[in-house]
Amino acid sequence: MKTIYLPEAGKLQLREATLNLKFAEEYIEDFLLSLYPVFAHLPKELLKAVFDFSRNPESPGAVLLRNFPIDDALPVTPIDGGPAENKTTFISEASALGVAQMIGEPVGYRLEKGGNIVHNICPVPGSVDTQSNEGSREFLRFHNDTNYDADSPQIPCNVNNPDFFLLVCLRQDRNGEAKTAYVDARDRRDICARLTRDEIEILRQPQFSFAVPYSFRKENEIPRLWSVPVPIIKGPAQYPEITIDFGSGTKALQSEFTTLLDKLDRICNDPELVRAVALKPGDLLLINNRKGVHARTSFKPIFDGNDRWLQRVYVRKNLWKLRNEGGFSRIF
Repeated sequence: MKTIYLPEAGKLQLREATLNLKFAEEYIEDFLLSLYPVFAHLPKELLKAVFDFSRNPESPGAVLLRNFPIDDALPVTPIDGGPAENKTTFISEASALGVAQMIGEPVGYRLEKGGNIVHNICPVPGSVDTQSNEGSREFLRFHNDTNYDADSPQIPCNVNNPDFFLLVCLRQDRNGEAKTAYVDARDRRDICARLTRDEIEILRQPQFSFAVPYSFRKENEIPRLWSVPVPIIKGPAQYPEITIDFGSGTKALQSEFTTLLDKLDRICNDPELVRAVALKPGDLLLINNRKGVHARTSFKPIFDGNDRWLQRVYVRKNLWKLRNEGGFSRIF
C-alpha cells in the first residue's frame, strides 16, 4: 500500500487554515469552495500521488496519507453512528473533504446515513455482530460499497455506487485491533491472476445477485432484497473492475457457479494478497471502489465514549448522473 506523509509544516498550515471553518451539511458548497485554495498549496509530491490515484489506471487502488490534521478536542464517539454532538471544530471534515474534491465530487446517498456527505463510522450497540460499518465483533468480509435505489430497483447496484471513498481516522480502537484491508482485482497481479480464463469469463456474465446492504435495510426498514442480475467483473482485461459483497450477501443464479464464488472468497482472504493497515488518528486512506475490494478486521468496542471513530466520504468522478428536474444536488 503506497504511503505518503504530509510534512509537519504542511499539517500546521492546514490546521491553521481550517481551524475556524464551520461545517454544516446544508452549506456544503460554501465549505468545499473555501477548501480549494487551502489544499492547492499541499506539497507537490502529495498532490501528484492523489491526482495519480484518481486518474491513472496503473496507480494503486489504495493510498495511505499520514499526518493530516484532525481536531484537538473531540466529543465522545457518536454512539449511534450519526452526526457528532458538540463537535466545535471541523478540521477532520476539512481534511476529508479537501482531499475528496481533489479526486472527484463528494456525494451522498439518500438511503445511507440520512443522505449526509460526511459519515461517522463507529461501533453501534445492537449492531456489533452485523456485516456493516456499525459492526465490530465480526470480521467485515470483503466487499465493495454499492448503492440501492428503492425508487429504481431495476438499476444494477454497481452503476451509481461511489467510484472512490476515503476514511479519516479521528480515534483508533482501544487495542489497535481494527485493520482496514484491501485486495486489488487487476489482471497479472492479484485477484484476476488467481483465476482461470474460463472463470473470469463466467464472472463477466450477469449470473450473480447482491443483497441490499445492511445499512440501507436498517435505516429504511427495507427487507433483505436482492439486486437484478449483475456481473462481478467487467471492463478491459488489463484494467478490470470488480463488484462483490461477501458481507451482505452474494449468490450465484446457477448452482454450478457457487463453487466459483467460494474460490473468489478464498482468493480475497489470501494473506499474500491482502494489504491491511490499522488506521491511527490523522491517517487518511483513499480507496478505489472499482479496482478492488475492502474489508475490516474485528475489534472489541468499549462504549465508554472513546471507541474507534472514522469519518467517511464517498466520491464520484463527476455529478452528471445526478442531473434531474429538481436542480443541482450531491445526493443520489
